Amino acid sequence: MAIVTTTLAVAGLAKGILSGRQAQAEANKAKRAQRRLNQAQQARQRRASVREAQVATANVEAKSASQGGGGSNAAGAIASIGSQLSSNMSFLNSTSAISDSATNALSRAASLRSQGALAQSIGGFVSQNSSRIDNLFDSFSTD
Repeated sequence: MAIVTTTLAVAGLAKGILSGRQAQAEANKAKRAQRRLNQAQQARQRRASVREAQVATANVEAKSASQGGGGSNAAGAIASIGSQLSSNMSFLNSTSAISDSATNALSRAASLRSQGALAQSIGGFVSQNSSRIDNLFDSFSTD
């Protein structure tokens, strides 16, 4: 009877390990999906920034033309728009990297929680069945 109980307990433990691996695989899928979503949002924000810069540049050029020429004011305004666009793009790149880093950290934390739960499971199994395990090993000894 002890062998049957131990076998069932080991089978349950194996199922727990398999479930943990499946959970990790699903977490990895979610992580990839979140990364794709973040990339799509970043691309949309980049396009919006470029579009805003183009509109602002066109407005400066139109205003400058309506006032009779370019001049240094228009050139300075256009340069400022370009600088602001560059700054916005740099910020978007930074937030993208931070978002990826946070997603990776959350994934690692979930994996470590799963590993901890598995270790507790194994420890509980061994603790609750120590005498049965001892008896099982004793039955194989050839003394």
